Amino acid sequence: MSATAGVPDTLTYKWYRSINGGVSFAEISGANLASYTTPSITNAMKDYQYRCEVGNGDSNALGKVTSTAAILYVNPNFITNGNLPSTNPVTIVS
Repeated sequence: MSATAGVPDTLTYKWYRSINGGVSFAEISGANLASYTTPSITNAMKDYQYRCEVGNGDSNALGKVTSTAAILYVNPNFITNGNLPSTNPVTIVS
């Protein structure tokens, strides 16, 4: 997933994940770049939602913008032994 706006050097990014259909989102530790790549995908991650909050530097004086959530759809036909093959990470683009 990736989100970009304004002058890239001054922007801050925080990625969030929902495991309950978007009712609540929790910050993903260490996910502070313009894109986020999921860990290995499992069937249990079906319908997880991801969104990004973009701020304008440390002060966020101009405010923050939060992307629309991207929903992870898992096709069980691609799952082997409960996981997607590790050679196929998923980068989410919003």
